[in-house]
Amino acid sequence: MGSSSSLFDSFKFEMNKEFDMNDLGLMRYFLGMELNQTHDEIFLFQAKYARGMLKKFGMSEYKLVATLIAHGEIFVFR
Repeated sequence: MGSSSSLFDSFKFEMNKEFDMNDLGLMRYFLGMELNQTHDEIFLFQAKYARGMLKKFGMSEYKLVATLIAHGEIFVFR
């Protein structure tokens, strides 16, 4: 089996045959959210999206309030 780079290049070639697409390199934004890509992870940042929503609904000048949630906690809503 080839390297992951050759598999990726093969995948891009096949997708390009089926769809009209351009390779623009690493993503910086997706659906209004900022992205940071490493070789094995993708991090999404919602700050720009949240600022846009606050501005859209006229709430960008509201005071900030701390949220009392511990970082890394998992919540299940039922």
